[in-house]
Amino acid sequence: LVEYIYSSNKVIAAICHGVSALINAKDKKGIPIVQNAVVTSFTNREEYILKFDKSLPFLLETKLRHLGADFVEDKPWAEHVEIYCDNIITGQNHKSSTLIAEKIIEALDKSR
Repeated sequence: LVEYIYSSNKVIAAICHGVSALINAKDKKGIPIVQNAVVTSFTNREEYILKFDKSLPFLLETKLRHLGADFVEDKPWAEHVEIYCDNIITGQNHKSSTLIAEKIIEALDKSR
């Protein structure tokens, strides 16, 4: 589904750990859609603070960086959103909910 939406040049948005939905998605050439994309998600620092790092199969920030994403983080629990090519919108954590909603609405308005 993510690959279809991406290939249709539609808006993809995810926040916090939901950004993990992007890690297996590839473009038509088989390249991860996050490669070279500016993204954010729940950060390794936030995982360590909450001690989630011990119970997760992988750290999302680390996985995104490994896939070639240009990962941008703010301080823990900051309201932070990244937009790449007007159609990949990611939020760092739950405190980014309002801001990411506003950015999604703006992106959808642009795509009309």
